[in-house]
Amino acid sequence: MQRSRARLIGDVTDLAPIPLVAARVMALVEDPRTSADQLARVVSTDQGLTAKLIRLSNSAEYAFGRPCASARDAIHLLGFLQVRQIAITSSLMSIFHGRLAEDSTFDSDLFWAHSLTVAVAAETVARATKSATLADAFTAGILHDIGRLAIRRAMPEEFRQAGEMALEERIPLREAELKVTGLSHEVVGQELATRWQFPPLLANAIGAHHQPHLTIKKDGLAGVIALCERMVLAQGITCGYYGDEPEFDPEAPATLETARLAGGIDSVISRAAWFMDKTLGVAPAR
Repeated sequence: MQRSRARLIGDVTDLAPIPLVAARVMALVEDPRTSADQLARVVSTDQGLTAKLIRLSNSAEYAFGRPCASARDAIHLLGFLQVRQIAITSSLMSIFHGRLAEDSTFDSDLFWAHSLTVAVAAETVARATKSATLADAFTAGILHDIGRLAIRRAMPEEFRQAGEMALEERIPLREAELKVTGLSHEVVGQELATRWQFPPLLANAIGAHHQPHLTIKKDGLAGVIALCERMVLAQGITCGYYGDEPEFDPEAPATLETARLAGGIDSVISRAAWFMDKTLGVAPAR
């Protein structure tokens, strides 16, 4: 008997619980009563996260005077928002990165480059337009395609078949995913964010990021994510897939306006590459 769509989504999302430390960091950063010492005590329980924060703090862009040697020092130097961003990105990569062998149609590093570029752009656009909080914009940006990795982890053979179908039939991967698995990655991503207890506004933005008519003014965070993704895809930075994805015109008025609000696509790509290198130790793919 074929599993229902709800059961399929449940099976996929149950395989990806968010790490406890990342969840606690996000909750503490949201609380205005949280002190740096409280946050440092939680961060210090995760050696990998602590190492990433210290590495960034001691990079040329931040370092001054004596070297940063503790989570507490790093938090004071970087600020709560940057710590939250690193915690989210690091935890997601720990869940999904390197768990499966690469196949001929998908590359994980390219996927993270795409997601992080959208996140950096979304944060900047949110700051310029005041359409969403910076934390929600970055988080929705880094998470917008996470359903794709969840499907790949739970159904690796079907995911590979979807990639091959997309190449052979020259159709978008999203369409092939739906045909082969019965799931769309945006619906899975929205469910995953809900199970991780992210705010509904953020989960809804993840679920809506392929809707073509969203605008920043009308749709807020969802519009920011949808338009930033189109802008990034227009530059050829795809979500890990080597085949033909929907083409977006980099000279389209909406794309040009999004790029302007983001400070220019070159600036966005540069900042995303810096973030990957300094905090995650991953070379950007393009």
